[in-house]
Amino acid sequence: TADYVRGKGVSVLLVTTAGFAVLIALGLAAGVSWGFAPAAAAMVMASAVMASGVLLLITSFVGSERQGDTLTTIVIMVSSMLGGAFVPISQMPKFLLPVAASTPVYWSVAGFSKLMIDGGGFADIAPNLLVLFGVGGLCIAAGSWLLQRKLERGTA
Repeated sequence: TADYVRGKGVSVLLVTTAGFAVLIALGLAAGVSWGFAPAAAAMVMASAVMASGVLLLITSFVGSERQGDTLTTIVIMVSSMLGGAFVPISQMPKFLLPVAASTPVYWSVAGFSKLMIDGGGFADIAPNLLVLFGVGGLCIAAGSWLLQRKLERGTA
């Protein structure tokens, strides 16, 4: 069962990282400047770990793949809308700012903005990296533990 949980976690991380790689490649092809390359790579990894953790945690709660797909879509859409991926944070009503800052998407978008728009480096995105790796790590640990428990009970 531990091998299954590790395999599930690694596969989600690989698919998420591949998705970010495609996004970066398409951006480069369109002339997007991602900023200081090593810092941008760190943001990609931190964002992939965060997304993987959230997806693994969601997977551990649901009873079927179909439920997982549905819940994942809802969580991604809502957190992307609130986190500034669809509408710039500066355009949101002030009362939504604390809600936006509570989403991991906000920390990813803000980190990439610091690199791409402000020309920042590692020092500028350190808080973003800490939040993204932290949330991702906690979600991976919790999701793995919950999935392991479901497998041991025979409910997964």
